Amino acid sequence: MSVRVLGFIFFLAIGASVSAQFDDPFGGGQIGGSQAATKVKLLLSHDTIKPGSTVTAGLELTMDDGWHTYWINPGEAGIATDVEWTLPKGVTAGSIQWPTPDKFTALGSIGYGYHDKTILLVPLAIASDIALGQATISGKVSWLECK
Repeated sequence: MSVRVLGFIFFLAIGASVSAQFDDPFGGGQIGGSQAATKVKLLLSHDTIKPGSTVTAGLELTMDDGWHTYWINPGEAGIATDVEWTLPKGVTAGSIQWPTPDKFTALGSIGYGYHDKTILLVPLAIASDIALGQATISGKVSWLECK
């Protein structure tokens, strides 16, 4: 079994439109510097953000063949995906909304997680008094991937 702990940092702007770009702080997406088997993409439910609204952020995790990531209750030997947000005043992140996981067994241990692709949803509450213009939202996504 191959195990990797990974992380990405992403940034996006709030304004007339929202865009995202990923920056890899580990020189390849993981400890050890080799290529990650899971790719992360940030999706947003809206192109524009209105004061007093909620925007849903989707963290799309796409795993290479044979690899998996873990659910909030990962089982006997996993670690759940996590996001550490850095948010501007007036933006609050809710809890990750987890899709129903797959059950799998590896080396006699039972685990719960995702193969192929999953999208983890996170509501972002926008305060009604948020200043108009652009702001930066950043976060570090970390996960454990196993083969």
